[in-house]
Amino acid sequence: MKKMISFIVLILLTLNFLTSPFQMLNLIEKGTWIKHKTEFKRKLIKTDSIVLRDADTSPASRRETSKKTYLHFIYYDKGKFISLQDNSQALFHSKKELIKTRKTLKYLEEHNDSLLIWYHPKLNGQIALAEENEMNTSGFLLQIILNILFLVTAIGSIIWLIKKINNKNEEN
Repeated sequence: MKKMISFIVLILLTLNFLTSPFQMLNLIEKGTWIKHKTEFKRKLIKTDSIVLRDADTSPASRRETSKKTYLHFIYYDKGKFISLQDNSQALFHSKKELIKTRKTLKYLEEHNDSLLIWYHPKLNGQIALAEENEMNTSGFLLQIILNILFLVTAIGSIIWLIKKINNKNEEN
């Protein structure tokens, strides 16, 4: 039983370590958005292009075309982009995000590829809602705290592993 628990912990720590680059990118993006929140202005932009990608590339999902998860990349301002995910088929999907994605795509279709966003001259923006007076960053602080916690855990587990290997080498 002890070996099984150790194996499960090892797998979880390894997965946490492997996802740390994505956690770091998310941490940087959310921190930048909070830092420059007052510099974002609501602006109606014209999209350059919309790219649709299949987010699930497993062989089983390719066979079942009705259960696909798609990523929509909305490009604007010569290279900046906003990504939206149709997560309706995800195990724990966010109904709020799904509604936002569908409303945004419908809005784009009805307004000839024009979109209301939180615009920054140097950073990627976010979808803006007509009723918002400032960019919504309500969940960003929690995401930042969780990402820092996961990164500290990943670094701590690597340090622990290195010490354990060094101790075994010294014993031999």
